[in-house]
Amino acid sequence: MDADLIFANFTDADITKANLREATLNETIWINALVNKCEFGEGIGLSNQQRQDLLLGGVIFSSSKLD
Repeated sequence: MDADLIFANFTDADITKANLREATLNETIWINALVNKCEFGEGIGLSNQQRQDLLLGGVIFSSSKLD
């Protein structure tokens, strides 16, 4: 919860089903990351392109803390 993952490199990482809601994700790298069913909040710090790429990988974006 509330993880600060600024500059994290998830290249080739398997974070399937991880809960990253409320995480800060500025400057993160997602090359070949396995993110199926990974939960994100509003995607704090993600660029629009990163958000689109993650959605294609199966990420679930929740709109509130109560989702």
